[in-house]
Amino acid sequence: MRISFLLALTSVLPVAADGPRTARGQTDTVIPGLEERVLEARRNRDAAALGRLLAEDYVEVGGAGRFTRKDVLAGLADLHLTGYAVDDVRVVPLTRDATALTYRLALRGTLRGRPIPAVPVYVTSVWVHRGGRWRLALTQLTPAAAARTLTGTGGDFEADLTPNGVRYAYRGSAKLEDVRATLVVRLGDGARVSYERFWGSWRPGDEKEVRLSLAGVSPVERIDFSVSAEREGKKYSGSLVSRR
Repeated sequence: MRISFLLALTSVLPVAADGPRTARGQTDTVIPGLEERVLEARRNRDAAALGRLLAEDYVEVGGAGRFTRKDVLAGLADLHLTGYAVDDVRVVPLTRDATALTYRLALRGTLRGRPIPAVPVYVTSVWVHRGGRWRLALTQLTPAAAARTLTGTGGDFEADLTPNGVRYAYRGSAKLEDVRATLVVRLGDGARVSYERFWGSWRPGDEKEVRLSLAGVSPVERIDFSVSAEREGKKYSGSLVSRR
């Protein structure tokens, strides 16, 4: 059975018997309240309460893939939440019958007995008004830049994660020419992604940023960085291993 990324990174707060019949104009207060009920249903592993709030065509998208309403409800039993924090909440009206809610979420707990990573995510939820009731139709999760904890220092290089990739600083004694850089990125799920970059030169003190084609960088557990170049007319090689 697949487990949704949201179940690995979400939850919290009172559950009504059903989504209330609500006028469209009350979204600023109603939608955050409904989202709290969804989170509380997850915390309580209450599939019945959660199911009443999710649209039949509900879709949840995160780093682990795309999940249906059925997937999410089936995965509740493996989630055990002990705490959470929600901030930066914003309601964004879309149409008369659709409203988006965005917020940052951090939580504590376990999934299938393993600790949930202490990495905040930005959540975007889309609620739709159908048959006089609001239903959650879509949840999208994006790792927050606060996951910038992977660093490395050694030899001639230093590294630090950025919101969109990884930045390397060259601390060597002389300029590098004809630089070829290779990165092997190891993700939390065991997958690996490789990148190659070529730069004409790299001066001491300068920084180079490599953008990672990932949905944020929080899944990164390790990056192996290696460089081959010419320095003062001689072949040069350097490397750096960065871990979270």
